[in-house]
Amino acid sequence: MELQKAAEEKWKASIPGTPLGKRERNALKQLSSYGPNIAVHSSKIKGCGDETAERLKARGFLETTAHPKHANSFESLILTDAGHTAFRALQAEQS
Repeated sequence: MELQKAAEEKWKASIPGTPLGKRERNALKQLSSYGPNIAVHSSKIKGCGDETAERLKARGFLETTAHPKHANSFESLILTDAGHTAFRALQAEQS
């Protein structure tokens, strides 16, 4: 159990240095339409599953609220100010 937790922490630590994936960019785009610091039900953000959400959380772009009935799921996704800034930077690159 400890080895699994250590491996997960190592994986999370390696994410910030990598480019955003397609699903991460798509989730940022959808979340930015709601604005930063607004809780959005996870069902409204298509293509943002647990792994994508974990990657965005590791980057500091996303916060989540736990689902009341399912301990391993998220109920709401919240775009952080850093996530909103990252999305605007992506838009500027595409222009």
